[in-house]
Amino acid sequence: MLLLALLFLLGVSIGALGMYFWGGRLVAHDRWPYSHNEFIAKLSHDVRLNSAQQAQLRVILDDAGGRFRAIDEQMRPARDAVRKDARAKIRAILAPDQQARLDEFFQEIDTERRQAEAGH
Repeated sequence: MLLLALLFLLGVSIGALGMYFWGGRLVAHDRWPYSHNEFIAKLSHDVRLNSAQQAQLRVILDDAGGRFRAIDEQMRPARDAVRKDARAKIRAILAPDQQARLDEFFQEIDTERRQAEAGH
């Protein structure tokens, strides 16, 4: 029973770390709460933009999006280094059988992160 409780706590801890280090990126970095088109539609409706203003807004948002992507790319090596270091430290505290499960966990997280990044 104690072993089961410890495994549960380990799972919760690793899950929390995963959300903090990897999942949090999906909602961090000042991401819009709307898709590009949803934001334009909402702002157009709420502020009552005319068609010329909507076109200008699209150009502004396209430019800002490109600049944000460039910043993300510049930061990627530093984020990857922190991620690699944290993962090595997590592995160091685990038993071999736990390390194997951790590897599977990170593989899933990495796949989800790549899919999320490809969608932006």
